[in-house]
Amino acid sequence: MLLFGALGDFMGRAWGSRIVASIMLSGSILLVMSPLVSDPLTYLRFFIFAQTFYGFGVGGEYPMASSSAAERSQSDPALRNRRGEQVVLTFSQQGMGNLVNGCVILIFMVIFAQTGKSLEPTPSRNIIMLQFAAAAAVSVFMVLWRYLKLKESEVWKAEREDALELTAKYEHQQTSFIYRTALKRFWPRLLVTSLAWVANDGAFYGNKLFQSKFIEALYPNVRSCAAEAGPGLSSKGRGSKGGSRSTPFERMQWTVLNSAVSLTGYWAAAALIDKPWYGRRFMQ
Repeated sequence: MLLFGALGDFMGRAWGSRIVASIMLSGSILLVMSPLVSDPLTYLRFFIFAQTFYGFGVGGEYPMASSSAAERSQSDPALRNRRGEQVVLTFSQQGMGNLVNGCVILIFMVIFAQTGKSLEPTPSRNIIMLQFAAAAAVSVFMVLWRYLKLKESEVWKAEREDALELTAKYEHQQTSFIYRTALKRFWPRLLVTSLAWVANDGAFYGNKLFQSKFIEALYPNVRSCAAEAGPGLSSKGRGSKGGSRSTPFERMQWTVLNSAVSLTGYWAAAALIDKPWYGRRFMQ
């Protein structure tokens, strides 16, 4: 995020978006190939590298997409009063991705007959490969569209020219002067906003880690068998004392339901954020 946030101001939104899309495509191809590694330790190392590389591109997508959405709203009179909505809808694609990815996994589990109480190694490997292949297909579309169709932000070009003219002609300073001035004057807002983002991510991803426990507490019949089954892909569906344990397919359905509920939260925020009686501060 930090690197591409800076590069986006230096090289522009178009080239920044092209680079992060290329990184995500390369990372998704590596993830598609990862299940073919036979040695467990080598597979783990390869998967961690591929996931990190892909995540680096995903992190760069945040500043590129959000700044492009804000500037598009600023340059379009029809969207000028809907800037918050456009930015939130851009971030809502994270929720949409979670939902679609879960649905894709469910479909492949049905196709490969992995709806029972245990998962088979070979079909599970195929599901993982096809899941990442679906992400790679989306990345291919992103790369092609951004290299062939995406135009540079007019707002970015105008503001960059103004900044260069202001620093060179009137302030007689280097280009970095405007960034130092922005940090000097707005660091309290940047700090508070960043801390709020950290707190939100702590709650959001913390809840995701314990999502299965929350679901089990609300619906006791949906029980995880991982603790009793031990390591490995397959787990036998023996009965347990508080109700029958769910299958991996059933738990995946609950995950998809959770993603759908989360997505409605994104949409509700997008619908309300630009309302004068609601706005940003009240929402936060």
